[in-house]
This record gives sequence, structure tokens and C-alpha cells, in this order.
Amino acid sequence: MKSRSGFTLIELLVVIAIIAILAAILFPVFAQAKAAAKKTAAISSLKQYGLSSNMYMADSDDMFQLGFGLRPAPTNTWGYTVISPYPSGWFDDGTWATPGRIDMANNHASMSIQPYMKNIQMSEMPGQTSVQWNSPDFTATRLKAPGKIGVNYNGLLMGISSSSVKEPSRVPMWSNLNGNVNSEGRSLTNPALACDSGPTGATPARCAYALGTAPGTSSGQGSVWFYPTGTAAGDLYSGGIVVVRTDSSAKLYKLNNHTATNTNILEPWSQYTVTTGAPVGMRLCEAAAGAPYYSCFFSPDQDGTRTMWYQILE
Repeated sequence: MKSRSGFTLIELLVVIAIIAILAAILFPVFAQAKAAAKKTAAISSLKQYGLSSNMYMADSDDMFQLGFGLRPAPTNTWGYTVISPYPSGWFDDGTWATPGRIDMANNHASMSIQPYMKNIQMSEMPGQTSVQWNSPDFTATRLKAPGKIGVNYNGLLMGISSSSVKEPSRVPMWSNLNGNVNSEGRSLTNPALACDSGPTGATPARCAYALGTAPGTSSGQGSVWFYPTGTAAGDLYSGGIVVVRTDSSAKLYKLNNHTATNTNILEPWSQYTVTTGAPVGMRLCEAAAGAPYYSCFFSPDQDGTRTMWYQILE
């Protein structure tokens, strides 16, 4: 009589159980490794942004890039609320493909450093969702491919020299301030100086950060910030965002408490939506009584303490 070899039902169940246990152990490890790889890639990209920006400044009398440009004549007003085409001239809607508007878009920091980066794809951050900020762009005549950018320039730096920064190893220059979003076709300055320009057609006022004084704004707020609607979480990689400082050092910046109101002066936001982690308030600081409010975290002369500010909006 021949004996037949094979697994019994119990043996098969044991093998399946062992595989399930190993999978339960290894899947979190794989997820952590994937998250670590995304974080490393983001830090590397932001580092290139910092180096490219410093090369730009070396060729520009040590001045930081502009966070936005002037609307062409005869308007001549600062476009601090403009979400700039990225790259410039990629679509023709009858306005943004004209020479004046292309020049305006090229003055945005994300474009002015491209001669030094030479890689527009580097602006797409790993693991982030693509969002079209302005859907009509994608129905206009397409002249080139739109870029994707998950990096924001600190607009409070525009119009000043690097020597104006109190602590270069602390003040952010580029960051993932829009949370888990790659903006497709448009780039943001975030935060941006709130610069009014006076009457349309008049010579525009200088737009530059100055502690304790307004940069030409009538609103009483020196900086404005933009954030995508919906449920975009503020933290990205391991509970933080990637930041490159004005000295070009790049690192993961941990958010100590990103699900509720907090009073940490070293965080960009003062309050988050508990259910999603989406920021709903930027921490603003007042240098003197009656002075405009600026973002504490992104101010060029912040020193990491609460004592330098007259008032802080928690």
C-alpha cells in the first residue's frame, strides 16, 4: 500500500498563521522605511533649494529673491495675493502668456532660482497629493507642461539682504508649509508680505520686511498666509515638515502638538483642526504697540524666544 505525502489541514492552518504573524510584524517596518525614504528625498530636494537660493543671492548683491512680482504697467501693483504660474508661460489664457505677465511670474522665487537648480521636477515632493489651484488654467491653451511644487518660499525675506537675518540657522527660507499638497501649475509664496502699492499706475512703494513697521499695508497685518481648503494635514513626514534655513541647512522640523491649540513660539501655526490636523491659524507676532502682525516663525529677525515680541496671537 502506497503512502501519500502532503499537508494536513492543521499544518496548513499553522503555516498560514505564521505567515500572517510575520506580515503583521513586517508591514509596519516597510511603512516606516517608505516614510523614511520620502523624508530623505524631501530633505535632499529642500537642500538643493537652499543651495540654489544662496547662489542666486551671490549673483544678486546678497539680496533674497522676490516672493512675487509687480503687475505690468499701467497697473504697477504688487501681486502678493497672486498664485504664480509654474513654470511661467505654461498656458495661454489671454493674460499669463503676455510678456509682462511672464516677467512677473519669472520674478517669483520658484522661477528665479531655476537657472541654478536646472531641474523643475525637483519641486515635486514625494508622498503629497497633487492639487490644481486654478482649474481654468487646464482648459486654456497649453504651451508647455505644468510643474508640480510642494515647496513654499518665505516671502518675508523678499527685499532684504542676508545680513538682515538675525539668526541664519533658525529662519526658514523654503518649507513644506502647504501640508501634504503638491500644487500643480501654480506656486505660492507662503507666508507673503501684505504689500499695498498705492493708487493703480502710481510708482509702487518698496515691498520689504521691517520689524515694527508696515511694508506698505493698510490692513494692519504685515504677512498673510495661504492654506488649501479641505483636510490637508499640516505635518508630512514623521509628524513634521521639512525646512531649509537661510544658511541652506535642511532638516525635518517636528511639530510638537499638531492636533490642537498650542503655545509653542517655534511652530508656524497656533491652532489645528483636531480631526484632520489641518492648520486653521498662523501664529502672529506684534513687534510694538500698533505695529503690523507678522508670522513669528518666519520673521527674518526672530530669535526663537517670546521676549522679543510685544504681543503674540496664540
